[in-house]
Amino acid sequence: MVKRGPLMLGVMFAALYGPAFAADTTISSNTSTALKTSTSGNITINGNVSVTVATTGAVVTIDSGTSLSPSSVSNSGLIQNIGTGGGAIGVEILPGFTGSYIGSFVNDGITHGINVPYSGANNIGLLLAGTGTNGMVPGNGTFTGDITLGVGSSVIVTGPEARGNLTGPTAIGVDILSNLNGNLTIGSILDVKGEGVAGVITAADINGVLDISGGANLFGRFTSYTL
Repeated sequence: MVKRGPLMLGVMFAALYGPAFAADTTISSNTSTALKTSTSGNITINGNVSVTVATTGAVVTIDSGTSLSPSSVSNSGLIQNIGTGGGAIGVEILPGFTGSYIGSFVNDGITHGINVPYSGANNIGLLLAGTGTNGMVPGNGTFTGDITLGVGSSVIVTGPEARGNLTGPTAIGVDILSNLNGNLTIGSILDVKGEGVAGVITAADINGVLDISGGANLFGRFTSYTL
């Protein structure tokens, strides 16, 4: 006779129903804690609320999700990276997962979307990561799902005042470095400042609709606005 204690039952449950997923998270007041879907589940940021972190890397990361259980980030507030050393990212999406990012506008009198306000090289508003160190090299991975920057929202990024020895774009509003199996919709205003900045870069395939209906304000001695 086999005795099925709590541990064995738990193992049987995991085998039948798959791994457990993190509980969903709703941000209803200002916070200074970075968020990842792998530990925070589906993330909802309410209007009139900010997630403000000073970091090299991302404030919000989509790093989980399958076709059966996709991971989503819904942002009606402000995702803000106030890092000052460069390499500050608002939202990072990792390839190999399924999910979605939706940035929407709520008419409550404040800035909505993504804000990387302090001057620095390699600052990015939204990054679909590639390969290599920090995911900054175009790769062959794929993220499945839609990326939507809604009308009325903003993506604000400040790059360096001078290019120096940097090659390529010095700061980017939206950077797509892995394949996207879904739609990329940019209805937001892209506000990118600095020398050598770019509004949108797509260095990988998009198997879906690319819709850029918002505007771009690029300030400084920029060299390119790449689509």
